[in-house]
Amino acid sequence: MSNMSGSSLILRNPDKEPSVEDLAAGYVITIVELDDTVRQEKMRTLVPVYQRELSIVMEIFVAGSSSTTASRECIAGLEAMKAALYAIPETWRKLGAVFKEVGYGRIMRPPVGNHVAGIGLELKITYTEDNTQLGG
Repeated sequence: MSNMSGSSLILRNPDKEPSVEDLAAGYVITIVELDDTVRQEKMRTLVPVYQRELSIVMEIFVAGSSSTTASRECIAGLEAMKAALYAIPETWRKLGAVFKEVGYGRIMRPPVGNHVAGIGLELKITYTEDNTQLGG
């Protein structure tokens, strides 16, 4: 998400809520990993190559200008996050990965400030884990 302007912090700990200080510089994005499932296994010279499906939720939080505009500003942040994801197709291809949007969460109002709002975007990422390159 380094290609997303206004993104100040990316967290991978779902238990840490963004603080008002974190939000002062822009958006805060939290990535929560859900299921990681092997969909297909192939053997190459006795080493497995897995086709995997990873489910994640990317939550974006914003400190809105006011309580009435926070939800709208949060949606604008979500649209910027999605644009950043779709802007890097070459990176996804290099990883042998594709993603699809599965759903959205509802607007969240974490108890960290008067005008803080967040929303989650659920993605399913299909990728290839080639273990033939291990131990190189």
